[in-house]
Parts: sequence; C-alpha cells; structure tokens
Amino acid sequence: MKHRTGTRWLVMLTALLITALVLVGCGGREEEPEPQAKTPLLMPRFTVSLNDAGVPSVLGLSLDSVGRLLRQDVSGMKVDPATVQMLKDAGIQNIEAVASAEGLYLYVNGQPVPYLALDEETRANVGDLLKLAGVQDSTSNLVQNLLNNNVLSRVGVPVVIKLPVDAGVEEAALRDSKSLPRVDTDQARSSVAEKVLMLHLDVALDDQGAPTIAGTSMTDLQGALAEAGLAADLSSVKIDPAMVASLKAANVLLLQVETEPEGLYLNVNGKRLPRVAWDEERLNNALKLYSSLEPDSPYIPLLQFFLPYIQPADVELGVSLPVPAGQEAPAAAPWVTD
Repeated sequence: MKHRTGTRWLVMLTALLITALVLVGCGGREEEPEPQAKTPLLMPRFTVSLNDAGVPSVLGLSLDSVGRLLRQDVSGMKVDPATVQMLKDAGIQNIEAVASAEGLYLYVNGQPVPYLALDEETRANVGDLLKLAGVQDSTSNLVQNLLNNNVLSRVGVPVVIKLPVDAGVEEAALRDSKSLPRVDTDQARSSVAEKVLMLHLDVALDDQGAPTIAGTSMTDLQGALAEAGLAADLSSVKIDPAMVASLKAANVLLLQVETEPEGLYLNVNGKRLPRVAWDEERLNNALKLYSSLEPDSPYIPLLQFFLPYIQPADVELGVSLPVPAGQEAPAAAPWVTD
C-alpha cells in the first residue's frame, strides 16, 4: 500500500509539473532573461491546497467539483486522510517543488532539503529515470521534451502543496519567492578538509541475490566457513531475488553510486541520472524532517551520529547484475573524481 501511495504522489506531482510547464511553454517570450543569467526567471506559484479529507483544490475549486463538472471519477487523486494527518502531526504545512532545467528543488515549510540537480548530460536521462519509477512512457517522454525546451531552460516553475493548518497554529513561511539558492559544488568541496569513511567496492549479484566481492562469492565463503566448523550465517548480505528479477526486467544491469561533498551521484547502465544535491544545511533539514515524521524511529541516534560524516564520505560502489544471454554488459561510467 505504501508503494502505491508513493507512486500516486509521484504521478500527481508529475501531472502538476507538466501542467505548469505547458502553461509556461504556451506563454510569451518577451520576459525571458538572457541565457547567461545565473538564476532562472521564477514563474508565479502554482498552489494546490489539501483539506483534512485529502481533497485537493486549486484557486478555491475542489477536485470533487471538477469531477462533477466533467462527470469523471477523480477519487483516485485524493490523498489518504491518514497521510494528511501524519504530515500535520509532523508540523508540515507546505511542500514546494521548483522545476527548472537545472533541477527539481524541494522545500518543506520554506526550508531547503536535498534536491535533484540537473545538467546537460543528466537532463537527457530524466525520461529513463521516470520510466524506472513506474511513470508511463508517454508521460516520461513529455517531461523529457519539456526539459529540452528552450523556454523551460530559462525559467523555474514552482508547485506548492499546502496542507490544512489548525486554528491557533502559526503558519509556516514559504521559500523566498525571489531567490532559488542551490548547492555550490566548489564551495561544498572546499568545506571538506579530508575524506573519511572510504569505500571503493565492486559487487556482482547472481540471480539469487548472492553477492560476489573481489572474486569471492558469499555463498562459497559461507560453505568454506561451514567446512571449517564456523557456523556463520551470511544470508543477511543477500539481496531479495525478487528485487534482482525486478531490476533485470527493467533492464537495469549496472548500478554505480558515488558520494561527494555536493551530493549523491547515480549511474544506471553507464548513464548518469540526476544528482541528489546536498550541503550541510539541507542534510540537517532532512534529518529534522525524518525525525518529525518518524519520532519513534530507533535509527535517529545513528543518523545523528553519521550526519557529520556524510559530506566527507568517499564512496564508490558498483553493483552489476547477471547479463541475459545474447546481451552485452553495459560499460561503466567514469567516477566523478577520477
């Protein structure tokens, strides 16, 4: 159920962004900034308000009213009231996404959190990412085309989801509408004196999810330990075979994960996907957000301990999956800092 809810939210956000982007694309070009402008022209916010029942409304017109006018069942676009209440309990009053050619910037209660950063290379691969996330091909292709649009490359389109606020509760501010701060790669790297938590590792998975590291299979290692009289159980390091099958069905044969002070880089089949951009402020806000959503989580102390080590971490992890017969293994992408 959580997976379906997450997919529905992704589809809803994608639909809202497409609507806003189409409006931008249909607009005039007189107010376009010069191509060398560092900050995109920020369009007026497109705001969606939710009530306690999870019914969205735009410009005061509820989705139920739209459905009755169009004689369409729009109940699937409603948000579970339990989800609305969970967000309210966590103190979340607004969520904002700003779509531009440079990324999908995210804010919660006006505070920046890690976001998806784009450049010329990764923009070309956004459609593939959406397809992997379960978005229909037609929708993925439309988003891809919009990202390649010359108008969109110069503007930012903000979409705000506002949650109900109880009487007597002070309303949280939104992001400053005149600015769009982003992670500065040079500044993030210069803030790290030295790398810590170094991990450079290549892992090969078989169809059963058993990993092979440095030429040694965990299955063979466990057998050798058993012969030596050591009853070690290494089953916990195996990946669910269903997940392996799902990745292969999506033609994902090679995953590369790399951490840098400015964020998390992910490559699929040698193609670089949008970076999860972070800095100290955004990481701190992300932990505060998680702590608000999951106040009883046993992982909070562990996350608090590791938080200062995320930016200095030096991780290069490659995971390869079995290549189907008759198909060539994809070539790995170069690591960012190599």
